[in-house]
Amino acid sequence: MMQERIKAESYYYLGEIAFVNKDYTAAAEYYKKGLEADPLFAYNLVGQGKLALNGSADKEQAEKVAEKYFKEALKGKNKKDAGLNLAIAKAYYETGTPGYEEYMKKSYKADKKFPDYFMFEGDVLVNQQQYGDACGRYENAIYFDPNCIEAYVKYSHIYFDINPTLAIQKLEELQTIAPNSAIAQREMAEAYYKNSQYTKAAEAYEKYMQNPNHFQTDRPRLATLLFYGKRFDESLELAKKKIFYLMILKTLLFVVSLCTIIMNWGILRPQNRLQSSSWE
Repeated sequence: MMQERIKAESYYYLGEIAFVNKDYTAAAEYYKKGLEADPLFAYNLVGQGKLALNGSADKEQAEKVAEKYFKEALKGKNKKDAGLNLAIAKAYYETGTPGYEEYMKKSYKADKKFPDYFMFEGDVLVNQQQYGDACGRYENAIYFDPNCIEAYVKYSHIYFDINPTLAIQKLEELQTIAPNSAIAQREMAEAYYKNSQYTKAAEAYEKYMQNPNHFQTDRPRLATLLFYGKRFDESLELAKKKIFYLMILKTLLFVVSLCTIIMNWGILRPQNRLQSSSWE
């Protein structure tokens, strides 16, 4: 039974990914397979309802079809399920269909400490450019779930342009809570990089690249940072890694060319960025 539930949940998330990528045919197939794996895992019904809202020019008819799916999903004890009500709220919101607020209220009533509720409320506020209030909601999510990695990341993204030090502190706090999270490690490295803390960024990227869940496409960034740090042999060694060879060499070629141009303009001097105190 547990195996069927896991399979159904996996299909649901695959459907959600396909929906975000606007591959609605694949999304429909995944939701269908999820229901076949476990008809009691109602999130796949919500997925089908979301597709109904999204796929018809006749909005009134689409809403009627979607409501049938949602009603089926909320049968019995599911009626007071905070997660399912929130998923339906997201379905309305993501398809631009009025009515998401009603299900937001139901979700909150079902569980006033549900971190996902505060995450979604924060996302809505971000879309409304109410960034301060959004950060407050992400803080709420962290309060009710200290391991809510997504909340730390979104909070830091909002604050980075306003107060990069505070944003970095939030990610450093995340490192102590989820030291083995590839996402946390990558976000930390990216924050150091964007804040011109290149030595720290290189160290953080090296740690991240040792994580088995790292993205292979991040290798060029690490190679470039090693080059900036004058660790030329290591940078070249990384560049020689199989399919990343040309991609990384092109990146390094661009860096070398740019530095040469700047030197010729007389902008880069011995006190330049590569030797300055910005290297921490």
